[in-house]
Amino acid sequence: MVMPAGDAGVPDGMRELLGPALTGAYAMRSDKVAGAEPHDYTEGRDEDVDAAIAACAVRLPETPLWWDVVDLLFHVGEIEAAARAQRYAVPTLVDLLASVREPAVQGLVGDARYGSGGETVTQAFIRILTALSGDWPVMFSPTAFDVGGARLAAIDLAEVAPQGSAESDRQSAAFYLLARHALTRHWWIGEDALAAIPELYREWHAARLRDIRESPKRLCYDEFHRTAGAPAVRAQVERDVREARKLRVRLALASQRLDDFGGALAELANRYWILGSGGKAKEAEALAATFSLTDTLSDAIRYRLTGPGRDGAPALLIASGQGGRFEQLVVNTPGPVELWALTTSPADVALRRRLYALLPPAQARAALARAFPEGTARSRIERELARMDSPDAGRAASEEAVLDRLAEEVSRAAGNEPPHSADNAT
Repeated sequence: MVMPAGDAGVPDGMRELLGPALTGAYAMRSDKVAGAEPHDYTEGRDEDVDAAIAACAVRLPETPLWWDVVDLLFHVGEIEAAARAQRYAVPTLVDLLASVREPAVQGLVGDARYGSGGETVTQAFIRILTALSGDWPVMFSPTAFDVGGARLAAIDLAEVAPQGSAESDRQSAAFYLLARHALTRHWWIGEDALAAIPELYREWHAARLRDIRESPKRLCYDEFHRTAGAPAVRAQVERDVREARKLRVRLALASQRLDDFGGALAELANRYWILGSGGKAKEAEALAATFSLTDTLSDAIRYRLTGPGRDGAPALLIASGQGGRFEQLVVNTPGPVELWALTTSPADVALRRRLYALLPPAQARAALARAFPEGTARSRIERELARMDSPDAGRAASEEAVLDRLAEEVSRAAGNEPPHSADNAT
C-alpha cells in the first residue's frame, strides 16, 4: 500500500517506519499496557458473538472490553466466537495514523524523506493511508472474511484486480496479497512463534500449527498474467515457491503464455502442464526451446493439443526430479456433466446460466449433458445462427434468441415446463 506503483520493495525510511508503527498500534489497543486505549465491547456489533455470550451465560465485567470477551469465550470453548470477537479488539489500519505520530516512532525515522518531492516519510504515510481509506474501505474495517476450518476455499479477484495503469497495478498487487494472506496466513507460521503467544492460548495454537504443518496444502493462482504489473506479488510467489516444499505446500500457477510466469518461476517449477500454444507458431517455438522438446513433442504441441472435446482434454506433462526428466502426452477424460460444469466458452456459459435460472444447478448440468454429451453446444448454436442468417429466415441472426430457445428445449426435455405468460395462460 505504501510502495510506489511498479516497485517490488518498500522504500528506505518507510521500511523503518512500518514495524514500530504496527507495534505501536497493537500497544495502543492492548489491555495489558498502561495508558493504552483498548476497544470497549459493544453489544450488537456482532450477532454471533452476542449469541455465544447469551448461550454460555458468560458473565462480563461491568464495562467490558473486547479483549475480555475474547478471553471469556475462549475459556468456555467458544473458539469461533472468540476469534470473531478478536477482530474488534485488535487495531485496524486507521489506528496506524495515530501510532505513526508517537515520539517512539518519530525518533526512529526523524526527517527521512519519501521519494523526490521533499515530503517526509511520516507525511507520506499519513497521506497514502488517508487517501486509500476511501478507495479501499475493505482494508480499513475489522475482518469480515475468514475461511475458518474450510478445507477448500477460493477468492475471485476479477472485480478488484484491474489492469491498465500504475495505480490499477498497485491495487491488484494489494488485493492479491490480501487474498493470499486471508487464505494461507497460518501456513507460514513456525513453532518458534509459540513463545510469543499468551499462555492461555499456547496449547491450542500448538495443536493447530502441528495439524497445519502435517497436512498437505496447495495454493493455486489462476490468470497469473494479471500480476505482470505487480512485482511485489511476483516476489512473494517466488519466495513461496522456494520455501514451500519444506512446509508441505504445493503451488500451481496457470496462465495463457509461458512469458506470463517470468524466468525465475519457470526455472523453479518441477511440473509443467502444457495445454497448447493457442495456434501461435512463436509460442510453440518458445515452448520447444524452453523445454528442449524433440520434434515429436513439438509437433504434438502444434497439432495434438487442441483443447477439450468429446474425447477428452489433451495435455503434455513434463516432470523433473531426482529420477530425471519425464515427458508424457496425456488425455484427461471428464464426463459431459463435468465438462458442462467447467466450460468457459462464452456461448456455453450463457446457455448454462439460462438453465440455472430454470432448473437446480445439478439438474441443469445433467440436462445439458444429455442434450449435448460432447460438453458444448457451440456447433448447434452456430448451425442455428447460420440458418437464421439465410434469406429464408427473414430476420437477422440473434444469438440471444437461439440461446433462449435452446434453454427452453433442454429444460422441457428434462421435464420442466418453462413458465408461460399470463396471456398464454388465459
